[in-house]
Amino acid sequence: MIKKYENSYVTPEEAETYFATRLENSAWSAATDDIKERALITASRKLENLNFLGVKAVCSQPMAFPRLFGSWEGIPEAVEQAVFEEAIALLEQGNSVHTKNRELGIQSVSLGSASVAYKDVKQEGLLSPEAYILVSKWLRKGFDIKNPEIYGG
Repeated sequence: MIKKYENSYVTPEEAETYFATRLENSAWSAATDDIKERALITASRKLENLNFLGVKAVCSQPMAFPRLFGSWEGIPEAVEQAVFEEAIALLEQGNSVHTKNRELGIQSVSLGSASVAYKDVKQEGLLSPEAYILVSKWLRKGFDIKNPEIYGG
């Protein structure tokens, strides 16, 4: 069961609203409610591994968001959208042999005259390139020793 900001950044209702207007949403539509919730939780957990700008709004909160960015507090819409995009990527390709090969660092596979080459794309452990693009502006890109908590590089 989803508990916003405890195990997911978004609710199933928010996801339904997002996917109602998204082209190519068949993987989402075909999934059961239980699978959808697990995809949202897993996608949120994957985003938890990223090094975001700012600091947690409350030190004891279980997840990275909501966060403080200078005088602003909350969760950027782009981060919520990244959860949706990562969730559908998990549904579409999360258990594929190609995904597993990339995770293992395999660059190409050949079998007889057929071959597959994997492009090395920096996505910080996310399956969805769209999700990475959405969150990239909210990620730390360096370290400022004078103000390490909000540095963006």
